[in-house]
Amino acid sequence: MSLPISAVFHTVVNLPPVKKNEFESILKAEVKKLLPRPIEEMTLDYQVLPVLDKEKSQRVLINAVAREVVVFYTQIFQKAGITLDALEPESIALERALIGRDQSVAMIVDIGAEHTNFFIIDGGAAITHNTVGIGGDRLDQLLADLFGVENDLVGKIKSDWFGHLIVDRQSVDKNKFLEYMRPVVDPIVKEIEYGFELYLRQSGNVGKRPEKVILTGGGAFLPFISDFISEKFSLKCYVGDPWGRVVYQDGLKPVLHDVGPRMSVAIGLALRNML
Repeated sequence: MSLPISAVFHTVVNLPPVKKNEFESILKAEVKKLLPRPIEEMTLDYQVLPVLDKEKSQRVLINAVAREVVVFYTQIFQKAGITLDALEPESIALERALIGRDQSVAMIVDIGAEHTNFFIIDGGAAITHNTVGIGGDRLDQLLADLFGVENDLVGKIKSDWFGHLIVDRQSVDKNKFLEYMRPVVDPIVKEIEYGFELYLRQSGNVGKRPEKVILTGGGAFLPFISDFISEKFSLKCYVGDPWGRVVYQDGLKPVLHDVGPRMSVAIGLALRNML
């Protein structure tokens, strides 16, 4: 089961070279200084990242979750009669579904209903986590105001109109469309910029350059947003395909394409221990 970004404390710790039998005790001592709660109340998971400088330091990726959160999810599964195999952050599932073994630096932008999450993936690990409180619900309100309809009709409008725009991109002025969508697009673009800056400030990342932005989540098909991001940052930007590592019948492709961005986390969880 995946854990939302709001439930996970995430950081990268730099440690000096230490003996193997001292590693965990020194790591916990460093992490203890950073955690928002006493370490005894948290469940820690860590991953040693590739060494950048063998003589100076090693980087360790930390994900920590409050113990009561783990207990809460465990009890849900117990009452449902289902065995809980593992809990992991959404970022890990998204990385598995959308990036796989690709070692290049990429950002995943997950546009949900209420929040949009940003993860920079480097060497197969989510190095940074950021979130903004804006997503598809704000887009729905903009469309409801634009067309003068009730919110319950917006889903049909998005399906018909956005689908038409994606097929016939010449039927609307891209700049005018994005101008109207600025309350949604601008916070996303600013957070991408902030995420890049945060990543480049981390030890060992100076001079690196993210190569692509991968969109996912229910708002990923917002017309022209991938073009805008690509032009803004001079890199590739596209809607990720979580089905890329899944075998399916060709006849299902149109349906799977439409629901793919909403299924990325679920597919990533299903691929656990397969990639």
